[in-house]
Amino acid sequence: MTSKAEQWEESLSLCVRCGRCRSVCPTLQVLRQETSVARGRVVLTRHLTEGCRGSATAYEILHTCLLCMACEDVCTNKVPVTEIVQRGRGLLRERGGSPRWKMALSWVLSHPRAMDFMAKTAGPLGLISPDGRTRGMLLRIPKLLEEGFFMPPISTTPFRNSFSGIETGGSKGRVLLFLGCLIDHSYPQIAEATVRLLHRLGYSCIVPRDQFCCGHPHLAMGFRKEAEAIIAANTELFSSTGADFILTACASCASTLKKEYDLPLPVLDVVELLQRHREDLSVSLPQGVKLATWHQPCHLGRGQGIDATELVQELLGERFSPMENPHRCCGFGGTLSVEFSHLSSEVGREKAEWIRESGAELVLTDCPACIMQIQRSLLAQDLSINVSHLVTILS
Repeated sequence: MTSKAEQWEESLSLCVRCGRCRSVCPTLQVLRQETSVARGRVVLTRHLTEGCRGSATAYEILHTCLLCMACEDVCTNKVPVTEIVQRGRGLLRERGGSPRWKMALSWVLSHPRAMDFMAKTAGPLGLISPDGRTRGMLLRIPKLLEEGFFMPPISTTPFRNSFSGIETGGSKGRVLLFLGCLIDHSYPQIAEATVRLLHRLGYSCIVPRDQFCCGHPHLAMGFRKEAEAIIAANTELFSSTGADFILTACASCASTLKKEYDLPLPVLDVVELLQRHREDLSVSLPQGVKLATWHQPCHLGRGQGIDATELVQELLGERFSPMENPHRCCGFGGTLSVEFSHLSSEVGREKAEWIRESGAELVLTDCPACIMQIQRSLLAQDLSINVSHLVTILS
């Protein structure tokens, strides 16, 4: 049997530095440095594995990766770049290379009650303030940001605490709705639309109040031990609910639940449920919207192998206006969007331009983080185009 060390060595050895990753890497096109592409990051992680102590430069090289998996998609040898970069970040963290604010963020995301407390106190503490141009907020963290960082409004009461409990009467099965942090605290309308959808389709729905973050932010930052503790707690919770399957409207959460968890019940992205019931769906676009376009999240397409373009086109009909490169990363990248905001903005600027060229008045997607990032990018270009989750337009 192959040991974990041997498996890790094999993963690092898969990269033959052919350069196919260069043609698709969003960060390379901005940074224009050989180290800022998958093969450079794989080489660096190998050096860290062999004992290299790391440096500020090594930190920047590994943490300017969006983890968008575009390189994995075109790689002939199927190098697990995301896993390698996350492991490299973890090695840097073990050697004291992780900022204190990331350690604090990891702790807050690991404790739902702490997350709830932060949501209630972020305003009074001055960490967020209303954005005069939008109905959103500006994140203000000293030493990290010179300007405010756009965020959606933060609810003082998370959705899981306001949900009445169980939507009964479903004959097609019992669904555990996994929210994810952003939907729970900032996009409750997505959760509400998903619950209504389940009810109309004949499912009963439960929303456990004790559900944690999925663990994806921890994995992305290199905090694997913390992620494993969350995964264990969520697994125990999910296994005791009597649900037939887990559903989430966050592509990142769905990808993480499918790849990192060993669950006794299936996990569905909400797009998969829509594909199953496409004959039962109808669309109601917001007033004044004649054309809508579709952005495919990285964690939906490359993360789960699901392409929703055909579904969206079928649902919208003549009201669908495709954008160029709908599968291209929006530029969010988790903490990258805060820590390396210029890089995130540059990648997002190109996405905003493709949206503008589509002529659409509405962007649809399947990821709350993409919604936040794309809205930010559109605002930066003074484009008054709305961004919504696909489930919110289904009537």
